[in-house]
Amino acid sequence: MPGVPGPGSELAAALEERLGQALEELRAVAEAGQAAVTQAAEAAASAVEPVARAAEELRAETAALSRRLDALGRQVEVLSLRLGVPLVPDLEPELEPSELLLAAADPEALFQAAEDAGTPVAHPPAFSTRRRSSAGPARCGSLMEPEPAEPPSAAVEETNGAEQTRVDKAPERRSPLRAEELMAIEDEGVLDKMLDQTTDFEERKLIRAALRELRQRKRGREPIPHPGAASPLTGVHSWTLQLS
Repeated sequence: MPGVPGPGSELAAALEERLGQALEELRAVAEAGQAAVTQAAEAAASAVEPVARAAEELRAETAALSRRLDALGRQVEVLSLRLGVPLVPDLEPELEPSELLLAAADPEALFQAAEDAGTPVAHPPAFSTRRRSSAGPARCGSLMEPEPAEPPSAAVEETNGAEQTRVDKAPERRSPLRAEELMAIEDEGVLDKMLDQTTDFEERKLIRAALRELRQRKRGREPIPHPGAASPLTGVHSWTLQLS
């Protein structure tokens, strides 16, 4: 009948009401989520703000320290130029860990080891308590001259056995070798022993000449006559005994 609502209009009204409720619920959920996100963002910003402030302070301190370091470097350069002292990196090369330990235990030993190896290093300071020893023993005189030997000492005991006296014997001076004595020796072993025991250049030259002459004679060549070769073995024998 006209003017009376039918079942279709009631169904449409019910659906419209349900849709309105669903939209209200969605709007409430969206507002709640937005509030939660805003609250989380504010909390994160409040947590990050001290870190950002500290980072900015560190950046400012780093810049100030860099400027201070540059100023100190320029002052060191000026002082080194005025004093005539090279900068520290030019004084010594890089050291190995073992060398660092050696330098910490005994700085002078590091300088001595580097000098023995031929590496240029800075010398120890003047206020060092120990003096650096020389790199090697100094040899005086010619290399062809024998080094002076210490005179032998003999202990002489008294008859009662209570006292002992040390008597230094002066080294006996041997007579120089002569070519005639060496040419008369027929044993290469004796000449080789004499060559090993002597350090005099002229004597070694004479002994080598005698060795060549002896080998030539052994190969069947004619011996070269040498005047005054009578009884030469006595002097050579005494010379050998003195060397041994």
